[in-house]
Amino acid sequence: MRRREPFFKKSHNAWYVELDRKQIRLAETEAEAFEKFHELMAARKKAEKFVTPGEPAPVTLGDLLDQFLASGFKGRAAQTKSWYTDKLTPFVTHYGREFSVPDLKPFHVDQWIAAHPDWSSGTARNLWRAVQRLCRWGHRKGLIPELAVLHQEKPKAGRREVVISPEQYAELSGFIRNDEFRAIVTLSWETGARPQELMAAKVRHLDAGNKRLVFPPQESKDKDRPRVIYLTDAAFDLIRPKSGAISEDYLLKNSEGRPWTPDASLCAFAALHKRMKKAGVDAHKYCLYHFRHSWLDRMLKKGTDVLTCAILMGHRDPSMIARTYQHLSQSPDYLRAALNKAVG
Repeated sequence: MRRREPFFKKSHNAWYVELDRKQIRLAETEAEAFEKFHELMAARKKAEKFVTPGEPAPVTLGDLLDQFLASGFKGRAAQTKSWYTDKLTPFVTHYGREFSVPDLKPFHVDQWIAAHPDWSSGTARNLWRAVQRLCRWGHRKGLIPELAVLHQEKPKAGRREVVISPEQYAELSGFIRNDEFRAIVTLSWETGARPQELMAAKVRHLDAGNKRLVFPPQESKDKDRPRVIYLTDAAFDLIRPKSGAISEDYLLKNSEGRPWTPDASLCAFAALHKRMKKAGVDAHKYCLYHFRHSWLDRMLKKGTDVLTCAILMGHRDPSMIARTYQHLSQSPDYLRAALNKAVG
């Protein structure tokens, strides 16, 4: 029988413990590892203390996450599962896979958010979304009771106010160092597509004859209609697959030859911001969604009607633009020119 005590794993440069035939990462230093180990064992004893004989033990965070990731995303895009994995795995690791889910309280989520002061309100809101969906799924499946975290109000989403002007776009483009990053930035600027759509685009999605990307309903955001992304000539030239490419090849890859991920794009933008700051350019910390918003701002200012913008952006309802993006075109010069044009 394997002794239940921490051991050092050279291949991962960290301390682990094996519980219930699963290896659990504790920490990189021995002192922290044994402290975390004792916390885990105390939590197990506490859970065992309140178990009624003949009834199953409370579900642990690790087991709930494993079941959620294994069966909670059937029929959903791989990127959706990856998004929840990236949000929930560090959270579960922090509190321990053996943490009893019925003991999870709203303050646990708040403490994890407070440990990351650099997070935006949107990032904090996304963590709450992920934790609440995990617990809601577990409750629907009868695995856990209804928890207080399900009724906690999430942080408000940040407003999408960053707009990149053509002049700013030209300036930042000069600081992009590799063609792979330039390609996905250009596609975002030229098409207004959602970042996750560009990252998921494969050879089989390209309708070269009509210069567009077509995602079938089961791969689109709405799930009941295709998502069509029209490409400008500049965008089409960048996205053409190489000779010998197969249908499942991704059209856009990073400099390592791998499909783009949200984290990879954020790292690329962080490096871009660092180079611009070093050069004395007062630039915002951009992300791909800023280019989608900026695309809409340009279209509206050029006189493109809202219905056409909504169709090109993939919105089902044009009122979405009015509710979410109306502040993007609050340029005094633009509004004054529109007024003068209207009154003749």
